[in-house]
Amino acid sequence: MLFRSHSLTLMWFGQFLAHDIALTRQHESPENCCNDTNLNDPNCFTVTVPGWDPVFTPGCLHFARSLYAERGCLPDTGLAILDYNEINNKATHLIDLSMVYGNNETEAESLRNFTGGRLTVKEGAYGQELLPENSHDACPMTSATGYCQLTGDPRVNDVDYLGMSHTLFLRQHNLIADQLAAINPGWDDERLYQEARKILIGLFQNIVYKEFLPEVLGPKLPGLNMLTINETGFQDDYDETVLPIIFNEFVTAAMRFGHSLIPPHLAYLLADYCIMDWYSMVHEFGDSQMLYLNDGANLTEFTRWATYDHVMKADRFIEAEMRNYLNKGDDIGMRNV
Repeated sequence: MLFRSHSLTLMWFGQFLAHDIALTRQHESPENCCNDTNLNDPNCFTVTVPGWDPVFTPGCLHFARSLYAERGCLPDTGLAILDYNEINNKATHLIDLSMVYGNNETEAESLRNFTGGRLTVKEGAYGQELLPENSHDACPMTSATGYCQLTGDPRVNDVDYLGMSHTLFLRQHNLIADQLAAINPGWDDERLYQEARKILIGLFQNIVYKEFLPEVLGPKLPGLNMLTINETGFQDDYDETVLPIIFNEFVTAAMRFGHSLIPPHLAYLLADYCIMDWYSMVHEFGDSQMLYLNDGANLTEFTRWATYDHVMKADRFIEAEMRNYLNKGDDIGMRNV
């Protein structure tokens, strides 16, 4: 059981990991499932809001189903009763930092600098590396300070600690690429990029299996399920006969336990560990302003808070700020169910 003795790192790292292995899209049509003509549309699954709900308007709440895979992509069981639809996962199913590097070649190339194996950055006023700006896809920024960030995952703009985690891994990739270039002056951009990418993925996998999973599952379960990493030497547990896919039950239910860990606020924490400013989560969804106040100079204070403050208790409750305002009009708890 996860209690408030864990830092917020457990929460945001878990969400960062979830975005590596799962990305589902909803049907864009119809736009309003509550319209009388759309109530029986197979792409809809409307929800009835009771009269006593304190947030949402009583009546019908729009909810569109997730896109599902074409039958040709799924195994044929031969039994019609078992041939059900499966949600289409737009992310790679492997722990490979696809949210940093992209889920396909086109995305990957859009993020590369093509010099020295580095990823593209936006230089801050003080010379610091920040996430590049997304000039292709619009995002609902509500402040003049923030901007739409470009990474391998479109959810980077959902909340500031996601942008922070993307920034940390972008900087680490470029640091590794620079170090490799210094000791291997004959390597070209492609090799530097691929080797830095490979090393960073290995570091990420090590954190997942050696540090994150034991905290979530407890000290015994990882070992019983071959989810541990050797302390020394090499390890080769790869089995090419195992199909590397993510179960929908895990994506849509089990991994979403982290929503109850999210606090109702964000903050900056100074070097003396005194809070500089609190910000309600309600006003920070879809806006990267906390990362780029003071031309990005406050990113250190934000990261210090995100690695120091405590998570909320893991239970069936979700803070109202998260539950009612994340998706601008639906209930995240309802979506989990």
